[in-house]
Amino acid sequence: MSSLKIWRKHPKPTMKSDPARPPPPTSPVTLAVVGCGQRGKAYSRYALSSPEYCKVVAIAEPRPKTQALFAAAHAVDTTLVFDSWQALLAASAETISTIGKRLADAVLIAVQDHLHLEVALAFAQQGYHILCEKPMATSVEDCIRMEAAIRKAGTIFGMGHGE
Repeated sequence: MSSLKIWRKHPKPTMKSDPARPPPPTSPVTLAVVGCGQRGKAYSRYALSSPEYCKVVAIAEPRPKTQALFAAAHAVDTTLVFDSWQALLAASAETISTIGKRLADAVLIAVQDHLHLEVALAFAQQGYHILCEKPMATSVEDCIRMEAAIRKAGTIFGMGHGE
């Protein structure tokens, strides 16, 4: 009898049973998701499977049906559901000016590729940590601008490659 193991193409996540997994923080990292389509959904699944580590608290999505489904899945307060990233940014600016706090710890950028630079620059300026779906930007020059803005803001930037 062979000791060959058969691996599933897409194994089920085992993060909850991983003994090396760090203990949860005192409060989860909060996320604002900009773009709730396939890319945004893929990244935000972690918030659903591990709410003690991560929670989606605000979204920006122009398509009504996608917006409603995403907001319901993540139980996002209706006052933090926006039709555009600009509206989310404006609400965040108001919150910063009134109570001195951003709407979330980080922003997940999952919009169309040509918008990555504009969205990243705006949220970096408000001090958000950023997870950006690939590609970082659509030109080398835009990548350099994005890197400079994030360095100036002193925030964390991560690149992702969704399913």
